[in-house]
Order: sequence, then C-alpha cells, then structure tokens
Amino acid sequence: MFILRLIRSRMFTAITAYFLLLTPIAMVAQNLGANSSADSIGASEQAKADPKLEHFDPNLVDKNLNPCDDFYKYACNKWTSANPIPPDQVAWSTRTVCSFGMKLRCGKRWKRAAETTPIAAPYNRKSATTGRLVWTKAAGLKTLQPELSRISDIKSKKEITLEIAHLHHLFPGAWDQEDNQTNSPFFGFTGMPDYDDASKAVAQIDQGGLSLPGRNYYLKTDEKSVETLKKFRAHVRKMFVLAGESEAQAGSDADAVLALETALAKAQRDNVTRRDPKNMNNRMTLAQVRELTRSIDWDVYLKEVKAPASDHYIVTTPGFFRAEEKLLEERPLDEWKAYMRWQLIYRAAPFLNQAMVDENFDFFYHTLAGQQQNQPRWRRCIRNADRDLGEALGQAYVDRAFPPESRARVLGMVHAIEISLHDDIETVRWMSPATKE
Repeated sequence: MFILRLIRSRMFTAITAYFLLLTPIAMVAQNLGANSSADSIGASEQAKADPKLEHFDPNLVDKNLNPCDDFYKYACNKWTSANPIPPDQVAWSTRTVCSFGMKLRCGKRWKRAAETTPIAAPYNRKSATTGRLVWTKAAGLKTLQPELSRISDIKSKKEITLEIAHLHHLFPGAWDQEDNQTNSPFFGFTGMPDYDDASKAVAQIDQGGLSLPGRNYYLKTDEKSVETLKKFRAHVRKMFVLAGESEAQAGSDADAVLALETALAKAQRDNVTRRDPKNMNNRMTLAQVRELTRSIDWDVYLKEVKAPASDHYIVTTPGFFRAEEKLLEERPLDEWKAYMRWQLIYRAAPFLNQAMVDENFDFFYHTLAGQQQNQPRWRRCIRNADRDLGEALGQAYVDRAFPPESRARVLGMVHAIEISLHDDIETVRWMSPATKE
C-alpha cells in the first residue's frame, strides 16, 4: 500500500509539475500560416486537425545556459527559439496547438451544419444555427441602422436606462467582471456568490463603461500613452465616418466619447485596489442603489434584463457610481447619445462589413496588442461562440471528440489522483479529524 501511495503521490506531483512548468514554457509556437482573408478552412489548417501534442520534455532545457543566471531561458530558450509567434496571435503556448485542433474540429462540424438540417438535441440546434452564421458573409451596415435609429430617437435622459439594458442584451460582457472593470456600456451587472455567505448568489454592480482595456490608458501622461489616446480618438472618429456620419459630426462625437470615458476612468478604482475583496464588498439595499444613481431607473433595468430578486446588492465601487450619476446629470443628452452610438458601433464592428472589421482590428488588435494579422473569420466566429454558447458548443464537441472510452480513461486518472490525495491527507498529523473530513 505504501508503494502504491508513493507511486500515486509521484504521479500527482509529476502532473502538477507538468502544468506548473507548462505555463512558463508556453510563450510562442510554430507558425500555423493563418490567412487573414480566408473565410473557409484551408488545406494546411485541415492537416492540423489532429496536431502533435506537446509534452513535458526535460531535453528541452538549454544546457548551454546557467539556470542560476536565468532559469526561464534555461528552461524555455530552446523551445521558444524553434517556435516563432504566429502573425495572427499575440500569445502562444504548447497548449494552443491542442486548442487549435479543437477549434478546427468545431469549424469542420459547423461547415457541415451550414449545409444540413440541425439534429434534434437542443444544444446541437444552437450550435448548428451558429454554424450557419459562421459560413455566411458578415453583416453589412443595414443591420446597424435600426439600432442607430433607436438611439437617435431617444428624447430624454429618462430613456437612457432602457437603452443600457438593451445594449447589455445585445452584446455579451455585462456579466463578465474582469480585473479592471466589467467591459460593458455604463456599468456591469451580474450574479456572484456573496462575499459573506458563499451559499447565496447575489447581484453585483460593477464599474464599467470604458472601451480601452483599463483606466491607465486614459490617465497616464507618458509619451506612449498620450500617443495611444490620440490614436484612439482618431479610430473612434473614423468608425463614426464608416457608420455614415459626416467628418465634422464624427469629430465632435469622438471628442464627446473621449471626454466621457476619461471622466469615467478617473472615477474607477485601480486594479490593485480591486484585488482586495474588502474593497469590493459594499452591500446595499435596492433602495440605496436607487439613491446612489437616481438617473438610472433600476426597476426598469432589472425588469428588462430579467434579473431575479436579490437579497442585497454588491456595489463594487460606490464612488464610481456617484461620479457617473453626476455625469448623467451634467453632460447633455447629445453627448450620451454619441457615447451610446459609439458603444454600439464598437461592439458590433467585428460582425459588420470588411471596412469596419479592418479598422477595428487595426486599432484594438494591432495597435494595442501587437497582433500582425487578423485570424480567419471562421476562427473568430468559433471564439465568439465558445464565449457566448460555451455549454451548447461544449456538449456538441464532446459528443464527437470525447468517446466513452476516453471518458472512462480520464475518470480513472481522476479517481487515482483522488485516492492518492485522500491517502496523503489521512497521514498528515497537523489536521484534525474534522478538517480531514
């Protein structure tokens, strides 16, 4: 039994070491030759449907280097030197090769779904319907016009709440809290475990409203940051022009967007402060939330987004909402309408005509992230579907790529790890019996 436990313990240690070491090793990899203009799966990509998986290999260390000088280079230099970053990626890893194979299988499945009738399972219907969209051309500006008209028809600030809820429904992200903010217009709204009682799920309202990745992009004054903000203003103006505005109107609207987002950035908490749960755990009743932001009709918003009743509300950054309320009161309606038009255009851009797609890529992916070329459209669509229809896509993928024998093998491995961990816990002396349970 001791030998078995030792073997299992070593197996677990090896698995743990593999995943720990895989991350620092995984920085760049082979060029997959993605074609930014391709809407279909190319022959070179089809050949990688079952890519060679990378495994932990001690021979990858560069023995010509001293690990005491730079352990990262000692462990990774040989592999990274042999595997340049693909032009359509900003980060790469040994794991990405496996991920690419999975995406390729999804793409081939969706191509078939575009040519056939969806099968009965609900998740397959969702997946196949999305597949049809993947293999059709991107939407033109006509699809944007009804939404732009909806914003233009707003007559008073009281109607802004309804548009916020509508935008949160149109585009994913309002429920996806990130390190800097929730990436959605005005603010984020989601359900989260209560900080004080994890058995409860409560509503959480988070700072948001920015188009750039974080507040520092608006506030830092070094030369590069100032230049980036100028490029952002130029990008917003160009996108307004592509959406049909005159040069003069586009320039005025871009100035309004930049002014509002900069003001929101000043009110946001920095990401270091947000790491401490005590700073985020600001409990409020719905009445207190209403009082905090009187310009937002929370009863209307909660009804429109179909939010269930919450025991209380977590407002991550009360100061942000006080500042946003002041902006809603003081800034004219036309500026807010320009901001909402921009949020609509910015979030819809990847799905519109080629000019919009190219301009959006050039700023957000090339200028900000350093990506050299856009991914083929089918890969972008699969990425978005995985984000928005993860459960449906996952079930359809498992049906095809994870047969019962694979499931049995993985479960056997998991159970072996569980037994090993259980045995290890039983032998430790510092844990009480109640803790071990």
